[in-house]
Amino acid sequence: MKQNLKKPIVAGVGWEPVDETQDLNLVLKKLGNNTGNLIFSESIFRLFPEAQRSPFNHLHKRIGSDRDCIVIAAANWLNEKADFSGLVETLEQTNVPIVVLGLGAQAGMDGRIPNLRPGTERFVRLLAERSPLISARGQFSCEVLEKYGATNAVPTGCPSMLMAGHHAPRFRVTPGWDDLRPEEVLVYGTRHHFHAASGISAELYKVALQKQFDILLQSELADFYFALDRCGELDKPEEVKSHLAKVYQDSPEAVARYLADHGRVFFELDGWFDCCRQKSFLIGTRIHGTISGILSGTPSLLIAHDSRTVELAETMNVPYVLEQGLDVRDESTLRGLYESLEGHSFQSSYERYLKNFNSFFERCGLEVSISSRAEEAALS
Repeated sequence: MKQNLKKPIVAGVGWEPVDETQDLNLVLKKLGNNTGNLIFSESIFRLFPEAQRSPFNHLHKRIGSDRDCIVIAAANWLNEKADFSGLVETLEQTNVPIVVLGLGAQAGMDGRIPNLRPGTERFVRLLAERSPLISARGQFSCEVLEKYGATNAVPTGCPSMLMAGHHAPRFRVTPGWDDLRPEEVLVYGTRHHFHAASGISAELYKVALQKQFDILLQSELADFYFALDRCGELDKPEEVKSHLAKVYQDSPEAVARYLADHGRVFFELDGWFDCCRQKSFLIGTRIHGTISGILSGTPSLLIAHDSRTVELAETMNVPYVLEQGLDVRDESTLRGLYESLEGHSFQSSYERYLKNFNSFFERCGLEVSISSRAEEAALS
């Protein structure tokens, strides 16, 4: 008998009350240590008009309510560091269907299947037993799930692009490269907290400062303090400033000024998308940085640096280039990458993406409502 599930608990990150005046470390932790989580968590929640949000650490309080299923906003959880023992213990106490959206594997460019920790293996086994189907980010993630006993996965890509609604995203016409002002370019690399950069990201931070491009910050906690004029909260601000000088390859004072003027940090989506709409080119290693640009209609290019980013780009037709051999310091390279986006169409690929997700929802018995913000506004 087909189920009609329409009142889920949607478990994800970014739904705990965030007080931006709190210590930035705590604010970022509530967002799963990456503001990009806001995009795919919100994309899933808005699919269900009768949904109830729940942060993962409050999920146990929702058990026994009138909810008819649990929908989980997942990410690159299939990696060698994560252990989901606590979540599994909570889920095992329920007797409703569990549906996971956007589950992905984290691995290097060699595509080696990661060695999952016991809690994550247990989570996969539970999904194999309790999920009608598993929405995986791509074929590689399906292979990893199958390796650990879950044969009910299908490659859907990340649900974030569903925020486009029924119509495929489309890049608007933007100026030629020679007419672009530096503030029209938004760059994003990959670093976490107070760590150093590596690979292509190390070059992106340096180029962003040298060319005075704006920089989108998602998990670079050290940078947050300076971009948001909160460095007075640091115990040792001069040490952090010296660390950032190494990342951006300029003097501590120059880096502090640059981040104050050009660092962009968002704890909510309206301001994030507004920023993207004001740009003409987005480029970097963050998948949700790129998706935020695509959803905003701004030409956006992903620099793929691991199996996860390649998998997502190929599954969702996100424009991308591989980091190997790429010299972002070269002006002609940046020009070529920007010009390569001209004429890029999402039409046929988005139709397939939407069809695949609709098929997934139907087979899982989920009643969903897919619409963009513009479509929702027109109906209200």
